[in-house]
Amino acid sequence: MGNNSSSRNLDQTRAATEAVLANATAVPSLVAVRFAGESVSFGELAGALESYGTVMRRHGLDSDTALTAAIIHCLPPLAGLSPLEAAGAMGRIVEWLGRDQAGARDQAGAARPRMRAVS
Repeated sequence: MGNNSSSRNLDQTRAATEAVLANATAVPSLVAVRFAGESVSFGELAGALESYGTVMRRHGLDSDTALTAAIIHCLPPLAGLSPLEAAGAMGRIVEWLGRDQAGARDQAGAARPRMRAVS
């Protein structure tokens, strides 16, 4: 996991954060993520993101960490996973949230087509 991997993870986190904030304005009640029988809307996730962002900045932490904290806050089953399982689930959630942002890339770095959820 070299510098490219770290850079790609940061890009995915920022894309996911942008998507959450944009969708919270446009469609706040739309479900953003479902995990282990729980779901969270874009509005709920954005509210938690804003709260954790304030805490992270106050303590000199990277504001991108706020997304992880907000997701765990809104989806409590994540806290019950082993560290390895939680990291994998978090990676998939962040990738899902940022999937439609311009320049979204898959784990291999290839550009991905835009995806849409279907109900």
